[in-house]
Amino acid sequence: TLPSLAPGASTTFTVTFTPSESGAREATLQIESNDANEDPFDIDLIGTGGVPITAWRETYFFTTANTGDSADDADPDRDGVSNLLEFATGGDPTEPGIAETPVKPPADGLVEITYTRNKLAMGELIYQVQWTDDLLDNWSAVGVAETIVSDNGVIQQVTATVPAGSEGKRFIHMKVS
Repeated sequence: TLPSLAPGASTTFTVTFTPSESGAREATLQIESNDANEDPFDIDLIGTGGVPITAWRETYFFTTANTGDSADDADPDRDGVSNLLEFATGGDPTEPGIAETPVKPPADGLVEITYTRNKLAMGELIYQVQWTDDLLDNWSAVGVAETIVSDNGVIQQVTATVPAGSEGKRFIHMKVS
């Protein structure tokens, strides 16, 4: 309940988005007023509900535990893609497949890499495209820019541009944590 306000006064309040389901959600916040022209104030709210990895595990493994076949680093379908990466990219950990990341050769001093991002996982995970020239754990995100090229409300296709290597080589990976 918000306090009553004197004419000309203002207040601040916080609205928290906690959907009970995943995907696109809409709601209306209605604030009562004694102003005959503005009663009630209606504020449209929109957002996307996330799916915590525990709910994702429950869907695929019938458990929320981060152990055995449902562990983040497990690969129960033996396709070389860990459960955490399957969750991050909207993959199915029970069906063999690969997380495709097409790479365009250098042009204008940039390399392009395109990857799939699960919007429902974005509240829990950090996605970062990184590069190095030597594979000696000197990974960097300097100069990397991302553009969302498609978005169906659940899955995004993202293209990252990475500066091309000055010595004709550049190693690129997407870090998900």
